[in-house]
Amino acid sequence: ARSLDLSERFIMSLLVLTNLLNYVDRGVIPGASGEFTSFVESSREFDGAGASAAFGALTSAFIVGYSVACVVVGHLVHHRSPFKMTGVGLVLWCVAAVLAALAKPARSYTVLLLARMLSGVGEAGFVTVGGPFIQDAGGARQGLWLGVFYAAIPTGTAIGYGYGAAIAAEWTWPVAFYCEAIAMLPLAYLFYRSRDDGSRVVAARPSGVDDDAETAPPTVKEELAAIVHTRTFAWVSLGYAGYTGAVIGFSTFGPSIVVGLGLWDDQTAASLAFSGTLAFSGLVGTTLGGVLLDAWV
Repeated sequence: ARSLDLSERFIMSLLVLTNLLNYVDRGVIPGASGEFTSFVESSREFDGAGASAAFGALTSAFIVGYSVACVVVGHLVHHRSPFKMTGVGLVLWCVAAVLAALAKPARSYTVLLLARMLSGVGEAGFVTVGGPFIQDAGGARQGLWLGVFYAAIPTGTAIGYGYGAAIAAEWTWPVAFYCEAIAMLPLAYLFYRSRDDGSRVVAARPSGVDDDAETAPPTVKEELAAIVHTRTFAWVSLGYAGYTGAVIGFSTFGPSIVVGLGLWDDQTAASLAFSGTLAFSGLVGTTLGGVLLDAWV
């Protein structure tokens, strides 16, 4: 099959859309927390005890696959087409969504947990490439584009809250995962077939090396050494880890807490309130940060 000649702007828009859909998926479980907690309690692996801890593990399980896969993908992009890896990763993401949906008829918490871990592997395929590609292709407006790309995180999560709650209330939560898989599959195809394979994310030459000179891809040891000796990277990573932990914890149990406090009468209303707050603050704050970055840097 022929490669698809996609413009840089179109590819950046695809990356934003992919990130948005990925985080819609992240919001489904906390958005329908009541239904998922009931599923955990009635699954074959539990007798009702420890359901809250098991539910919390579902919302953070992706970190396991994501953390490992990001390191692997980050190294392999020096040897393989970045966007082809993105396409393969998104296919795995679709498989994970289907497995998550099948967990309910199987009454298996283990299947759902493993599916959420696998979704993190799929996510690593595009997150590792997306930011660097936008930073290179965005030109003078790279800050704005990066702001929009990362604004998809709170916006997608917010949409996922309402989406998960509404689908679970109207039909059943596996429908939400099936629909996500169908929506993501065309994006996987576009990345895999793109003529621009995203290799620019690893094309930069080290300082002091002529652009025309051939340089061998870095080894894993060299990559790890560069990370260890880059203090800014270490501090930003620690800060982002703290931020992620706080957001996951609050977003997972927030709706249940406010319902328990009597601030809302039902889970769906609480999820929609959270989603609106998250969407507004994340969309405005992240995009504004990108605009300010373009203006000041």
